[in-house]
Amino acid sequence: MAAKKEFNTHSNPSQLKITDMRIAVVGHGSWRWPIIKLYTNQDIVGLGEVRDGASARYALMLKSRLLGENPCDIDRIMRKLKQFGGHGRLGGGVSGVE
Repeated sequence: MAAKKEFNTHSNPSQLKITDMRIAVVGHGSWRWPIIKLYTNQDIVGLGEVRDGASARYALMLKSRLLGENPCDIDRIMRKLKQFGGHGRLGGGVSGVE
């Protein structure tokens, strides 16, 4: 008799959803780097650095647009966040999500 294997069958990859976004600011001396942490309904966590020393508040402005999205659908997410991209400080938050 074959050994029974345990697999997470709670949901499929297509049902993966972002459930929370948190920011931690790490640094040394005068240097500060906001780090984005995305949580999902399947206990998968993603990390990203906010570029160019942008403020964590810019990244947090994106939270309401990310909750409920499938992190595998990068094109859809980037289209939603496009207005916040570019070379300005808001672009730093988008780079952390990407």
